[in-house]
Amino acid sequence: MNHRFPILRRVGTLLMLMSILVLAVLLFSACDPEECRHFRTTDTLYEPDCSRQGYVLHVCRDCGYTYKSDFTEPYGHTITTSTVAPTCTAQGYTTFSCHCGYTYTADYIEPLGHDLGTAVTLPTCTESGYTTYTCQRECGFTFTSDATAPNGHELASVYYAATCTTGSYTRYMCANCDMDYRSAVSEPLGHTFTDTVVRPSIARTGHTKHTCHCGYSYTDSYVWYSDIFTGAYVEGGKVLATGIDISFWNENIDWNALAATGLDYVIIRGGSVYQTPDRMFEEHYKNARAAGLDVGCYFYTYATTVEEVLKETEMFLKILDGKTFEYPIYFDIEDNSLKNIPQDTLMEMCLAFCQTMSDHGYFPAIYTYHNWLINILHTEELTTLYDLWYARYPLDDQGTTHFEYGKWSSATNYNMYGMWQYTEYGRIAGIAGDVDLNFCYKDYPSIMKKYGYNGFTAE
Repeated sequence: MNHRFPILRRVGTLLMLMSILVLAVLLFSACDPEECRHFRTTDTLYEPDCSRQGYVLHVCRDCGYTYKSDFTEPYGHTITTSTVAPTCTAQGYTTFSCHCGYTYTADYIEPLGHDLGTAVTLPTCTESGYTTYTCQRECGFTFTSDATAPNGHELASVYYAATCTTGSYTRYMCANCDMDYRSAVSEPLGHTFTDTVVRPSIARTGHTKHTCHCGYSYTDSYVWYSDIFTGAYVEGGKVLATGIDISFWNENIDWNALAATGLDYVIIRGGSVYQTPDRMFEEHYKNARAAGLDVGCYFYTYATTVEEVLKETEMFLKILDGKTFEYPIYFDIEDNSLKNIPQDTLMEMCLAFCQTMSDHGYFPAIYTYHNWLINILHTEELTTLYDLWYARYPLDDQGTTHFEYGKWSSATNYNMYGMWQYTEYGRIAGIAGDVDLNFCYKDYPSIMKKYGYNGFTAE
């Protein structure tokens, strides 16, 4: 332990005791404000505002006594205004405000009330009519009233008869709205077809067109040209029919005697440009039919151009109209006056006749004799397209060109074509004098009836 300064320690202790005593005296004396002189104060400055004075607040630190001094006047309010306009249902007013928060309202204005506009909605067939009232100031106020009853439908009806594809029904339509309905529908009638047979030709495929009166149509039963028009050449050498060809030169025919010979057919001259029709054509046709003979027809041409052939054909069609023919309709091209016409023109004339005939439902063929076929016409082309009635007159078994019908034994000498005229000096019962005799190697009656040529209805 340090004992170097004992006196100083005692002095320090004494001073501390004295300090405590002084503090106690002061504390006991501060409890009586009336005796405090308020020497030690805390001063706080309070600034004035719009409604309160400014001042300095003094607080005695010894006794807590307070007092004010240095008063300053309030500033007064600085007012700003905000006006709210009246609406249809609310008052208008002005708000007076100070930045200090002080505020009040005044200058009230009565509500404007609604400015109503009207919109009339007319009644429809199914909906009521009414009037809509709407405030024009766009405040959102609206209501409806003045309701009127719906008008109801004003119906008109149209009856639709049954067709091929639709049943019958009545259609009811409102004149004032889009209401449209139908009564119960009956069954359709179904199509009723009329059949038209279109024969094949070089230019078209044959077919049957089925057409209903309603306009609907379809085609079937297609037949190609090559199925029927197999050309002039035939297979085999069997004679299928025997016949004669006649014109106005052959008069006073005993048709009963002629038919009794066993003859199968007769080819009748229809006419030519100089004599249209052949003056005996109608009588020959009528009598041949009465005798039970099959019939064909030929037209002897003097035409020199395709245009003249078409005019001849137009006349010839009138002759043929309304009649039936089991054998072809022949274009007889052999007159000496035509020999100097160019070969191509002659070919075009033959094609013009045949095409026109086939377009009108006839089975065309060409008649000519040996010299024309070999030296004048386009033989290969012509015989490829159309049937041929070939005239060539050999000698009979006795070395003569005169033939008795049914007695010549060399009937197959020229069987390469559909029909062969083997003499113009024939003899047959029922006809006085010479007559042309023919062999046929093709079943023409079956072709005409199967495909509906020459006035027949297709089977």
